[in-house]
Amino acid sequence: MASSLDTATATSPTVTRTSNAPQNPTLSIIIPVYNVEDYLDACLDSLEAQTFTNIEMVCVNDGSPDGSRDILTKRQSQDPRIVIVDKPNGGLSSARNAGINAARGTYIGFLDADDRFTPNACQRIAETFAETDADVVTFGGYCNPAEAATPWITLKLSPRDVVYDGFQPALMFEEQSTPYIRTTCRKAFLDECGIRFEEALPFGEDQVFFFDIYPNSRKTALISDKLYESVSYTHL
Repeated sequence: MASSLDTATATSPTVTRTSNAPQNPTLSIIIPVYNVEDYLDACLDSLEAQTFTNIEMVCVNDGSPDGSRDILTKRQSQDPRIVIVDKPNGGLSSARNAGINAARGTYIGFLDADDRFTPNACQRIAETFAETDADVVTFGGYCNPAEAATPWITLKLSPRDVVYDGFQPALMFEEQSTPYIRTTCRKAFLDECGIRFEEALPFGEDQVFFFDIYPNSRKTALISDKLYESVSYTHL
C-alpha cells in the first residue's frame, strides 16, 4: 500500500493516506481513537454503510495503547477513504483538532468512536449544506438503547427545522442546538475564523466550541433528522 506521510517534527501528527484516497471529499468525519478497540469496527461500519459515499473517515489515533491502531491499519487496507492520523496522547480536543487540520473535506463532522451515524446521515448533511449554503449544520440524535436517555437528553437531541441568518442568542439559549458534537461545519469557515477546540479544558470543550461557532456563523441550519446514534454500552 502506498501512503503519504505529513510530518513536521517528531511529535507532530503523522497523516497516512492510501495512494487512492479521495482528493476532494465532500465531507470529512473526524473520529478520535483512544482505547476503543471494542467499539471501533461498529463505528466504521456505520460510516461505510452511508448512502452518500464521497466522504473520508479521519481516524485520529491519540496514542492509544490497545489494539485500535491495528484495527485502523486493517480497515484502511479495505477502504481507502480511511485516513489515519497518529499523534501522542493529548486528549479529545487535541485529537479533534489534529483531525480538522488533516481533513480534505469541504465540510467537517465529528463522530465518537463508540457511537454511530445512521445510514443516511452524510446524505442529509450534504443536502442541507447544498440547500442552505450554511456555515454550520446541527442535527438531531437518539440514544441506544432508548432507556439510556433521560427526558432532558431526548429534548436536547431533538432540534426543530430552522435556519438562522447571522447570530441571534435564541440559537444557543432557546433552540436544541447544544450540547454534544452533532454538528458539521464548513472547513473554510473554521479556518477563516481560527476556530478549534480548546485543548486546555479537561471537560466541557464542546460547549466552548459552540460559543465559538454559532456567533461567528454567517448562516446556521438546524434540522430535525435524528442522524447521530449515541450508544450506551453499559445498557446493552
